[in-house]
Formats: sequence, C-alpha cells, structure tokens
Amino acid sequence: MIVPRTKAVILLGAGLPVMIATMAITPDAWVYCVYGAGVLAAVVAADMIMLYVEPPPAFELSLPEEIGIGEPGKAVLDLTRHGRGRPSRTQAVVEFEGPLDELQVFSSPIAGGETISATLPFNPTRRGVVDVTAVWLRYAGPLGLSERRLRRPLGLSCTVVPNIMAVQRMALDLQKLSRDFGQKQQRFHGDGSEFEALREFVPGMDTRYVDWKQSARHRKLLAKEMKAERNHNVIVAFDTGHLMSELVDGMPKLDHAINAGLKLSSLALSSGDLVGLYSFAEEAGAFIRPIRGQTAFGQFRHHTARLHYSPTESNFTLALTHLSARLHRRSLIVLFTDFVDTVSAELLLDNMRLLAQRHLILFVCLKDPLLHRLIDDQPANFDSVAEAVVADEFLQERTVVFEKLRRLGIFVLDVAAEDMSPDLINGYLGIKQKELL
Repeated sequence: MIVPRTKAVILLGAGLPVMIATMAITPDAWVYCVYGAGVLAAVVAADMIMLYVEPPPAFELSLPEEIGIGEPGKAVLDLTRHGRGRPSRTQAVVEFEGPLDELQVFSSPIAGGETISATLPFNPTRRGVVDVTAVWLRYAGPLGLSERRLRRPLGLSCTVVPNIMAVQRMALDLQKLSRDFGQKQQRFHGDGSEFEALREFVPGMDTRYVDWKQSARHRKLLAKEMKAERNHNVIVAFDTGHLMSELVDGMPKLDHAINAGLKLSSLALSSGDLVGLYSFAEEAGAFIRPIRGQTAFGQFRHHTARLHYSPTESNFTLALTHLSARLHRRSLIVLFTDFVDTVSAELLLDNMRLLAQRHLILFVCLKDPLLHRLIDDQPANFDSVAEAVVADEFLQERTVVFEKLRRLGIFVLDVAAEDMSPDLINGYLGIKQKELL
C-alpha cells in the first residue's frame, strides 16, 4: 500500500490558506492557485509512481533456534534497499506470537543499493514457542512525499527453554576451580557413614572411630576414616499451579524454580546421587524415577521445557500422596511451591507431616518483592499505610507456616530470586555433609 506522507499533507494544508487568501484579494488569480495545487498533486503522484516502480527492499531475518528464559536474545535483520537515490528512512517491525515482551523497531536511512544489518534484542518472559509470522516494512519515496507499507509473511520460530546456560557456567566454574587448585577429595572427619580407609589415630580424632581389632593386630591405635555415602535419591518436585505463574523479576516463579532445580540436578548427578523429577498442580503430573549419570540431564531438560503453567490451584493432598506412593526408599525431596492463604497452608502442613515421617524434605519458596516493598517504602498516604499493614500480616502468616514446617524436621528456604540457586545448592551440600539421609 502506498500512501502520502505527513510532509505532503502539511504542504497541502499550508498551501490551502495561501490559495484562499490569494483568491480573496485577487479573484482572477484562481487559475494560478489551481495550477499550483495541480503541480503539488502531480509531484506527490510522481513520487508514488517512482515508489511503485522501485523494487521493494530485500530482507533476511535470523533467530536462534532456542534460547534460555532469562537470557537476552538477539534477532539479526539484514535489509537491502534496491534502486538508486539518496538515502531515505526505512522502518521494519517484526510481527510475532509467543512469550516475548517486544521486539525493537528498526529505523534507519538507507541509500539505494546499500545493505544494513541490525540487531534487535528481545527478552522472553515465559517458556514456549515464539512464532515470527511476518515483517512489516515502511519506506519513503525518492522525494519523501509518499511511503510504501508492505507485509512479508515468515515461518520462523524460536523455542524458549529452561536456562541451562547458568548450569553450564556452574560446571565451567567447578572445572576451573579444580584446574587452578588441583583435584582433591574433601573429607569431613567424624562425618559420613561409608568406610574409606584406616589411618593412625592422632589426638583430636573422635575415639568412636577407633578400630580396636585392627589396632590390636598392628599394635598401634588405628581409626576408621569415613566418607559421605553416595547413591542417595534426590527428587526435584515442581508445583505448576497458578501461584507459580506470578512474575518475579520479570520471570514466573516456576521458571526461577526450574533454573535452580536444573542446577541442583546437575550437581547431584555429578556427585553420584540418583535424581528424579516430579510435577503437580490440580492433579499429579509426570514422574521420572531417580536415575544417575550426567546423560540424564538431557532428559530432565526435555521434561522441564514442557511443564505448562496451570491456571488451577494445586492439590497438595493428591500430589504428595501420589509422590509418597511412588518412592520406595528414603529420599531427599526438594519441593518448589508457594502458598498465600492459611487454609491451603494447613492442608499443605497436614500432608508434609506425613511425608516427613519417611523422607527428608527441602521446602523452597520465593520471597514476594512486592510485599517487602510495601513494608519498606515510606508511606505517602493512608492507603499506603493500609497496604503496608496487610502486607505485614501476610508475611507474619508465612513466618508462622515456616516455623511449623521446621518443627516437623523440614528444611525451609524462603529466599529472593537471585539467591535461590546458591542457597539451594548450599542447603543440599549441608545435608550431604551431615549425612542426614
């Protein structure tokens, strides 16, 4: 479609009062006014004709096949203007469907025969598939009095998956640490339940680990050196209910949990533990039995990429009962979930009490920055004071629930989004060190 530009409309609008005033003063000059209007219309029409004859710009858009949520993405647009002439401004807008906030509008003057490459940054907001359906082009004619608008359909797509770049960075950091300081097995004296070696007893060692039979045979005191037991079951459970769809720092809580869970899974697999995955919402979801080896990480990534955002409330009774029936040995259950009201919290506590009798549970929640911001900000009026009071009541109720969970022997993490991964890993390593499983 070719339409006049604002410049042509302004010229016509500015010339109209001049023509009216001229005809009012000199009525015989109406012929020249008509000629002037005709010349302006002819110039605009000539610009439209030249724009119609000129071949449309050629473009090429490239997208990454997949991108991790939370990582900035880039779309590269190469635009070539055909024909000859002075530079004229060309704009391009990418039309898409999917979990993206927006794509930047490309706008730059391009001369005839010139090619410009532009990088359009974008940020995915949820997991899913981004379909690029078309590119809209708008460029001016040689005289700048008209513009052409085109829509070119496309069939490109980009899959937004859980962020494994952070997992890869963590693995590289561990490799660099081993390379810089050497690979040395860390032992915790007095801890652990698996026998590793005998060593001569020295003052300060725990006398409970003295092996009296071997000491009598070798005629000197020998103590057992223990190490942490491996082959534990670790179950990473994700609540996919509607509360986990709320945005925190630009990402849903569920995606923060998935990124942290994948980091924990990679670490647990590398340390020799068996890792399984479980998801639930209104009903029990998929269950991946505990398996070992780094090759299992690809299966976990594939599974978590397809976890959907459920609009329903989570059924803790059904979900945790189903999980307990699937586990046949004591396991560490890392539960990513959230709650708001005390009714759902009481149902959660009843089921967690039964589950904690047999398994060790690490309960992980994300802090709501809105509640803390309402309390910390300086109140400006009565409404802000009321909001701060309500937010404080919510936080007090959460604190009461967390204290009840801790009395049941459950480890609780209520952390900010940026602290979830390091605190979760530290909690897991602390449980391993203390041999609580």
